[in-house]
Amino acid sequence: MNPIDLSSFTFELFDDESFVAVETRTKEEYARLDRLVGGAKICDDAVDARSRAKTDSSVELIFELHPIGRTATNEQVIVIVEGILLPIAGTFLKRNAKWYVVRCPEHAVEEMKQKLYERLENRKAELKADLER
Repeated sequence: MNPIDLSSFTFELFDDESFVAVETRTKEEYARLDRLVGGAKICDDAVDARSRAKTDSSVELIFELHPIGRTATNEQVIVIVEGILLPIAGTFLKRNAKWYVVRCPEHAVEEMKQKLYERLENRKAELKADLER
């Protein structure tokens, strides 16, 4: 597999950790990143699969990591999908589904997963509190 070249993109340090997120500043840059990594399709497929598998009417947060390759310096490139399924008249509506890309050295992958899942748990708690109001 050919390395994924992210060198033309700007990166943002993610929570003072050793992994970074690709920062897209324009729609054109986001579209260029999508052509490179296929993030929109990964996001749509992930949300569609969750929607089809859902059997109850609860609100569900989606948070998935999709490793797609490596850079030339052997860092993992991961598409992260975040979204929410909301029950609407017996179906589920995708709300605020988004994807982004992180670049992460091999030694920091588990730490990154832990940090991102902590973010998910915080979002779940915020959502629950909002729904209980």
